[in-house]
Amino acid sequence: MRLYVREFDGPADRTLLVIHGGPDWDHSYLVEPLRELAGGRRLLFPDLRGCGRSPVVDPLTPDAMVADLIELIGSSAVDVLGFSYGGLIA
Repeated sequence: MRLYVREFDGPADRTLLVIHGGPDWDHSYLVEPLRELAGGRRLLFPDLRGCGRSPVVDPLTPDAMVADLIELIGSSAVDVLGFSYGGLIA
């Protein structure tokens, strides 16, 4: 599953994966309050499956969304920050 991801550069070993709420929202409301972390951290703001600019692909379940994010980050160690529904996914 190919998710839309907005990324801000920073050290790869200091990546923060930010998961939006919803489930029908997108990442955009989180960019401004967290942007100041960029540079000191690599920031990843994905749109979950079926949200924002990511395609709608069944199933639209928390387990499928977790699998998408695992595919996105691979075996990299990241910190995770989730808001509302994104907290469940985190």
